Amino acid sequence: MPLLLREVNNIRWWDSQRNPGEEWLKEGELRSDALKSLRSKDNKLSVFLIEDDASNLDRILAAFAAGRQELNDVDFAIVDFEDVKPLGLELRDDDADTPDSTVNAWHRDIVHLSATKVLALANHLQIKAHFCRRRGKHIHKLIKEGIAAGHIDKGLMRTELLKELT
Repeated sequence: MPLLLREVNNIRWWDSQRNPGEEWLKEGELRSDALKSLRSKDNKLSVFLIEDDASNLDRILAAFAAGRQELNDVDFAIVDFEDVKPLGLELRDDDADTPDSTVNAWHRDIVHLSATKVLALANHLQIKAHFCRRRGKHIHKLIKEGIAAGHIDKGLMRTELLKELT
């Protein structure tokens, strides 16, 4: 089974290292702010399928970021589906709404999520996931490359973001 990518709000919230003032947080506990990254809609959570060799990672990041209003860093988590499979999560095909139609087909929803499953997923992610940040400068480059390659449809991008790319 493939790897799953989920955008997260802030990778620091997932860090197991304790910062000054966080002595109250017990070893192995997750910061509650991390749950903001797993906000579901209609009991579903959006993820993208990443090839085992991560060959489609940059294209997904470019397409995802190209759908935003402005150019920012992108924080994300990557986890092997096999690592979270014991949680009883169900993946369903559901095209995304990015300006790259191929990337849209790599989108899945985790469906039938209860609060208990979201919390279990959060705990698993903290232990098993690889958290990454791509800086806005790198994302800028990826989007421009995606447009040049014909992967990203500029007509589906927001005007504000297009202005930032020039």
